[in-house]
Amino acid sequence: MKIGIAGGGVGGMAAAIALQKQGHDVTIFERARAFGRIGADVNLTPNAVHALDGLGIGELLRTTAARPEYRISRTWDTGEETSRLPMSTAAEERYGAPQLTIHRADLLAALENTLTENTIRFATQVIAAEEGSSGAVAILSDGTRFEADALIGADGIHSAVRHSLFGED
Repeated sequence: MKIGIAGGGVGGMAAAIALQKQGHDVTIFERARAFGRIGADVNLTPNAVHALDGLGIGELLRTTAARPEYRISRTWDTGEETSRLPMSTAAEERYGAPQLTIHRADLLAALENTLTENTIRFATQVIAAEEGSSGAVAILSDGTRFEADALIGADGIHSAVRHSLFGED
């Protein structure tokens, strides 16, 4: 199948990797010109690490991500510790995968490096979607149309794909 994905964030790239592993032809449309060092750390819980293992990048992340042993909460004014939750090693023993913390840019880079070359079309945004004669059509910001068997909306809270399908939120 030929599949388009609106949005090249974590969800869009994870979907693309899984679909490419199944033999599908996938194109991601990402509005950013390139990925940069924006955002903050992402906390990967054991179930997320298991999913990333399935995509083939779990071992790489285990070598590059931080493995905090505890999540510590403190009061805002005195810094007094109010709770301490065991994380990394305790999570691995209990759930079979560690709890990891990684910068969003490093996670995106690991996902991008797993994709088939030229999967992502940067500086290209899906602005609308419609049904085509044999599947879905993505209307792109440059005015072109991309026809595919399926279109996945991974384009965030203000999703053009969702808006096209369901109207105003």
